[in-house]
Amino acid sequence: MISLFRQYEYGAIGYIVWAILILACISVTGTDKLIIGAAVSFGLQLGAVIASAGILAIYAVAKVADQVRPLRVDIPPVDPIRGPHIP
Repeated sequence: MISLFRQYEYGAIGYIVWAILILACISVTGTDKLIIGAAVSFGLQLGAVIASAGILAIYAVAKVADQVRPLRVDIPPVDPIRGPHIP
């Protein structure tokens, strides 16, 4: 499950990097003044915010998963001939 989260995290980071590069190109060329440029810019910004929220959620889940320890139950070994020993 954690590896699945990590794959999402890497994909989201890649998306954010590409979104920043495309937004910079849109801004430099001045196409953000056009309706289509503004729509693309808004979509990329919204996607970057959603991807960032996903990364933060994955970070929180991973931190909690690192803190949780499996339950340990101390059970005496069972004798295969006599069965369990009940004190």
